Amino acid sequence: MIVDANTWIGHWPFRRVRLADAAGLGRLLDRTGTGLALVSPLSGPFYRDCLTAMEEMLEDGGWDATRFRPVAVLNPHFPGWQEDLRTMATSMGCVALRLIPNYHDYSLYSDEAVAAAQAATDLGLAVVVTARMHDERSHHPRMYVPPVPMEDVRFLMRMVPQARYLLSQVTFPEASSLLSEMDLVADAGWEMSYKPPAFVVERVVSEIGRERLLYGSGAVLQYPESLLLPVQQAPIDEPSRQAILGGNALRLFGLGD
Repeated sequence: MIVDANTWIGHWPFRRVRLADAAGLGRLLDRTGTGLALVSPLSGPFYRDCLTAMEEMLEDGGWDATRFRPVAVLNPHFPGWQEDLRTMATSMGCVALRLIPNYHDYSLYSDEAVAAAQAATDLGLAVVVTARMHDERSHHPRMYVPPVPMEDVRFLMRMVPQARYLLSQVTFPEASSLLSEMDLVADAGWEMSYKPPAFVVERVVSEIGRERLLYGSGAVLQYPESLLLPVQQAPIDEPSRQAILGGNALRLFGLGD
């Protein structure tokens, strides 16, 4: 089964996104034969109250609980985040916590960020650290958001080594700089929404290990076929291909078979 480790539902403020709702995401997943998707609300980086963004996503009439697994979005500097996180984990069925520090304007060095990662771990959630929402070269000229520094991610991983981490929207060099930390924590990997070509997929398998790379499309902001193709084209063995396309996500997020 193909598992997409990075998808979104909702409207993007800077351009029209087709198939932006839950039904639209389902249609995109159908095109790649994807059976399961980890989903966050696209309004999450922009709403002050992230709980509202989560509610809005789950209230979408096309939400498919058999196919979608919600990923919480939270700003740990927002008042009452602890109770919001418990609600997202226990009442909304979230399987992970997504941190987007550059859009929510805080540092992973902050006590609140460390506390949020620890709280998510205590609730059995994986921690998704989102380095960027999309390529900086295509940002709105009035809203350039720099990527999250990898040194900040390194600090968080060393402060909360009990956590399971997914690095989202990172480049190959960025992920490679954190290999020591990936070995230090309970589990870790990075998803490929930043579009590594097939030869990079091959290099990850041969030099780093197939267990570190997860298929993630970035849908609905990106077309999922463009991320599936490098995995299909990479000259790797079939067990590695299956691990990238689904097995690693099932393990990292504790989703079972």
